[in-house]
Amino acid sequence: MIRLAAIVPGVSARPSVRRSRRLVPFLALLLVACASTTVTEASNPDADAVLLSHVPAAIAGTCTSQEPAEVTRRAQVSCHPGGAIGEATYILFDGLASMDRAYDGQLASFPDTPAGDCTAAPGRGTYTIDGVDSGRIFCNLMDGKAFMVWTDTRFAILTVGLSTSTDFGPVYDWWATDAGPVEGTGSPAPTPTNGGVPGTQAPATPPSTTGPKVPSIPFSKLTGARIHQVVFATGVDPVARSPIGIADAFLIGTERILALVAWDSIEVGATLDVKLFRGDRLMAEQRVSPNNPDKEIPTSDFDGGFAIPFAPDGGFAEGFYTVQLDYDGLPEQVASFNVNETGDGAPVPANMSLGPSGTQPDLGPVPYADPARVLVVTRSSILRQKMGGATDSVLAAAAAVGTVHDLDSDLGTLPAGAPVPPAATISIVRNLLAGGTYRYLLILGNDDAVPMGHVDLPDSVDFTVQMQYEKIPGDYIVSDDPYTDLDGDALGIPDLPVARIPSSDDPGIMLTQLGEVQPLPATAFALVNEVRRSFADGPLSVINSITPTTLYYSPPTLSDKVPQTNQSTARFVYILLHGSGSDTTTWSGEVQRWTPLEPGNPLGEYVHEERNYSDSLSVPEAGAPGAVVNVGACFGAYVLDTPLDDTHKTRDNSLALKFLAAGSRAFIADTHLSISTDSEPGKYISARTGFEILLWQRIKAGATAIDAFFGAKVELGQLIAAQYADADGNGFADAPLAGDKNYLTVHEMIYMGRP
Repeated sequence: MIRLAAIVPGVSARPSVRRSRRLVPFLALLLVACASTTVTEASNPDADAVLLSHVPAAIAGTCTSQEPAEVTRRAQVSCHPGGAIGEATYILFDGLASMDRAYDGQLASFPDTPAGDCTAAPGRGTYTIDGVDSGRIFCNLMDGKAFMVWTDTRFAILTVGLSTSTDFGPVYDWWATDAGPVEGTGSPAPTPTNGGVPGTQAPATPPSTTGPKVPSIPFSKLTGARIHQVVFATGVDPVARSPIGIADAFLIGTERILALVAWDSIEVGATLDVKLFRGDRLMAEQRVSPNNPDKEIPTSDFDGGFAIPFAPDGGFAEGFYTVQLDYDGLPEQVASFNVNETGDGAPVPANMSLGPSGTQPDLGPVPYADPARVLVVTRSSILRQKMGGATDSVLAAAAAVGTVHDLDSDLGTLPAGAPVPPAATISIVRNLLAGGTYRYLLILGNDDAVPMGHVDLPDSVDFTVQMQYEKIPGDYIVSDDPYTDLDGDALGIPDLPVARIPSSDDPGIMLTQLGEVQPLPATAFALVNEVRRSFADGPLSVINSITPTTLYYSPPTLSDKVPQTNQSTARFVYILLHGSGSDTTTWSGEVQRWTPLEPGNPLGEYVHEERNYSDSLSVPEAGAPGAVVNVGACFGAYVLDTPLDDTHKTRDNSLALKFLAAGSRAFIADTHLSISTDSEPGKYISARTGFEILLWQRIKAGATAIDAFFGAKVELGQLIAAQYADADGNGFADAPLAGDKNYLTVHEMIYMGRP
């Protein structure tokens, strides 16, 4: 099954949005859609001749000229080198300044491009020829094909090479040896631009014409070390290469306990000091240093770790132990474990700085919306078909929280209980909301009663291939946003808050959520996939500033230990784990596969990779009465039936429905693949993590959960609009790929519970 939490949103399709996402990145630069002409028909034959003289002879015969789109472009040709390169476009500019502006515009369209050398993955940087700086380069994927864009300061030429596959290697090899540009007959005189100010002329004589292109060093993917939490185990299986006995409690007399220290990225040669304490007494210390240089980036070490063994004489005595990890002499992390007679006990909370904690002992109740401002929509025929006589009690409870409108009264031509397409119910509800009487919409029932809208996804976040096993559509997401998109804006951003109480056949869930559920006074509980801990820092820092947050990592905190934590006594609950749309019985942490570089060396370095998953929270252990629950897990809020194994979602097999049945005050999660990012409060905001930060910042400011949820959607929608816009006027979107991820996020996040 798919379990992703990486790493990437009207009714149904917004065709103009999809097309612009797909074509914008290259349309303005390459003019792919423009009709090309032969060289002799070009508008500037002299400039074409100059440009072709810089194209390698083996390629030049395949080229045709294109009409330049801007006056700063002297000439442009489209060529077909063959082999792994499907198309190459060479553009001659009137000077270096114009060329650099075009390059900057292209790079801005792929804002997630990391620093890197393009040999095997997306990257960006500079390069030299014979030791002389010669230009800039970046590469990425578009429509499933690798491409490379580079400038050449010798000739004021920008080139784009488009591969026929996702493989970066052939593109890199072609760029380094055969792509040019080469020395030719020189560049034409620059044309004045920007109100008569000429662009910078490229040098007539190149500083070098012979040597190969070499990426400038350092090309560092490293934006700062990313070290996972310290995890404890009794060993590493030499065959399965996975940790044995991951835990935070061990038996008295255990001979050896390993402190597993792993990282995504770190500098080669960094100093890691791992210190073991019993109480406040230092028992042992080991110093290790990463030394597995990346092939292309020798200053960096990626996806590695150490299994630091501690083996006191006579085994471990009873007590509370702490391991402190110092990184280059500074404390980085602290983790703890118990040793006792049973080798068991409550999980040990992570000791991790989230900044100063909130201090209010009682944050007070969370008010519900004024019933006069709430429109409740449902289909009584479906509820009666599924719930029988309990339907009258549910409808009576609904009438107490808002104005109930039975959609069956509008769908009279349909047989009672028959399914309806989303467009029909969306149109009816929009008309009901258009008068301005209502401030909130509450949908009563699951997709069978009031169908969820379908929001088509842009190409870059189309997960059709990934969803084949789950048998869940990957090119659209289910969302309630279309019901309150009253102005029909191009992005489909809702204009009113919408909530849903799902499960059309469970009157217990309905009556619980329609009742007066209130959160506890204070404190928060968090359970985070150990490998994804850095992605949780942003949202958790905001939650912790509201009320003290007790944080657990998985592993070692697995599902059977969750009842021993404080999740049932928390006002707020935050969860970041892996999830699935078909098997919604559990959310999982991640177990890494550890392969030693030097077998037999107890302090030797390992490489690690994703191997399997550990059940971290399952249906029997789920439940947070009164809590506002925010879940970052793929399909965390997906309660639709799925064709895989004919799964009908109930409180017994759906974590989301179980939380609602247990009386959570609100449940906020996503209905599709969930994208984690390194978002930070007040700084970078992107995808689900960024949405969560915006949500909790509003709750901290005093907003109710539903208003904070809606406000986060609106703000993220404003960010998407800016990313899809052309603020610099260069003819294409400023940051379309980032906008696509946010588009997915804003529409897949849904609110369950009473507004």
